[in-house]
Amino acid sequence: MTRRRRLRIVLPLALAAIALCFLVAPPAALAHATVLGTEPAHGEQTSDVPESVVVTFDEPVSLPDPTDSAQVIDQEGERIDSGEARLDPSGTVLTVPLPGGLPRGIYIASWRVTSADSHVVGGSIQFGVRTPARAAAQPVQEMPDPALTIAGGTVKAIVHLGLAGLLGLLPAALLLAAGSAALRRVRGIAEVSGVVVVLASLAQAWVQFLGTLNGPDDTITWAALLGFVHGRYALAVIARVIAVTTVLVLWPVRGGRARWAASVVAALVAVGSVVVNGHGGAGSLLSVGFVVTTVHVIGAILWFGGLVLLGIVLLGRDGPRAAGPPLRLSRWTVLAAASVATLGATGIWQAVGQVGHLQALLETDYGRLLLAKLALVAAALLLAGTSLRLSRRRASDPSVGSAEEDGGRAGGGQEDRALPSRTRREAGLVALIVLTSGVLSSLTPARAAWSPSERRTTGIGPYTVDLEIAPARVGQQVLRAVVTGSAEHPEQPATLEAALRLEGDGGGTGIESLEVPLSYRLPGTLEPGSPTPVTFVSSAVGVPAAGRWTLTLTLVVDRLEQYTGAVHYEVR
Repeated sequence: MTRRRRLRIVLPLALAAIALCFLVAPPAALAHATVLGTEPAHGEQTSDVPESVVVTFDEPVSLPDPTDSAQVIDQEGERIDSGEARLDPSGTVLTVPLPGGLPRGIYIASWRVTSADSHVVGGSIQFGVRTPARAAAQPVQEMPDPALTIAGGTVKAIVHLGLAGLLGLLPAALLLAAGSAALRRVRGIAEVSGVVVVLASLAQAWVQFLGTLNGPDDTITWAALLGFVHGRYALAVIARVIAVTTVLVLWPVRGGRARWAASVVAALVAVGSVVVNGHGGAGSLLSVGFVVTTVHVIGAILWFGGLVLLGIVLLGRDGPRAAGPPLRLSRWTVLAAASVATLGATGIWQAVGQVGHLQALLETDYGRLLLAKLALVAAALLLAGTSLRLSRRRASDPSVGSAEEDGGRAGGGQEDRALPSRTRREAGLVALIVLTSGVLSSLTPARAAWSPSERRTTGIGPYTVDLEIAPARVGQQVLRAVVTGSAEHPEQPATLEAALRLEGDGGGTGIESLEVPLSYRLPGTLEPGSPTPVTFVSSAVGVPAAGRWTLTLTLVVDRLEQYTGAVHYEVR
């Protein structure tokens, strides 16, 4: 069988397999999933035995293992849920069934689900059946395993860099009209990069699978592994491996239009699979976020590929022989400018969506690493500016390009040596940028990781109320209020009533007000001669929308004596 015949058979099968991997994958959500509320609420004391624990998310999630991804335990540590956890058709409501006749006691429900942006979202709540649950500052959000986070970020960074080496050099070589010797070097670099992408992608899938297990002591089961393989994340990795193999097999340097078209499609699938496995995958394949992130990655690949080609292949020691015909550096200038402009525009769009607030940029790991990436971009652009000046001088003055060969002016030789050196430094910086992007895609976005709190002090009648609301963001919030009387009015209030209202038109939530159940009353330490403060702590309340909220407080001393006041705060 001839090679052309084999390609005609293998190519349609490969492209069909790639398409299938994406078509059977379920549509993703728009952002990193956040818990909006639970039933029972965190810290709630129930008078009746609940039939189930229900967790509501703001975006669809997936359940890696219905048996072990969610569970409920009693205060002795024994698991008591009565069946497999399940998601509703929308993927936003998780239900964990409970047995009937639960005895009086304290229970903890925990879960680990996969958000549409590939991050594992874990959490837990505590509630009491006919007995008070322990008052907690806020619902517990499970943090990812640091070792798995580091491993995931490392392999994702390697995938990004390998993909840039595989797909970035050939377009730049053809654009610059490089010779056959340079194209052979490009092919060698692409083959090594392709192998690196395949191996790192498989490692990435394994690390992601380990992260979906519900705790470090869980054993790996075939059910959990098969469930993961049929999920969106693993299907994207499979599509990437097929696409990378297709690009290497076709390698369309001297191919016809069909081979070129197939290679471009395979390259786009490889890039798209990387986006699916990161923050840009939190949406359908036609969503704005997916398209913008894909364009961002392509811009980085082209910039990096052109720099590697110039710095190592064409402007190195054997550059004049490897380059073949005179290089068309003016074309590279246009490509580099377009790539940088694309990176800038799409990067700003991503940063606004993933960070949201200046404080989140400064107070989260994602934000600080993003600032480091911006510093690397600034340094690379500075080098690019000096390289552009040298390349223009080289193009306008032929003696500069030939000074090294014929022993021309010393100044010309220095400039001829400076351009490759600066280009290689710029390529090194862009490689660090690509690696940083890979690590960023494995971290929880700053907007989701940031946990701000609001503190207010207000006077209500003769009382001083010190409030803490945490976290002051969309999702579950807990209110803690310390109420202190005055010397003239030292009596402690019996209860505190609270309600939340979103100012304006309600933000389209359809909710006029939210009752805040203050389930716990904790008297302070008695001090002779001073009013004794009393602390009220709420169970968790789900706040569905960002904006300016009004918290109305009513202090009830007795049936005839009540005082009402209000405070305003921002929910991010």
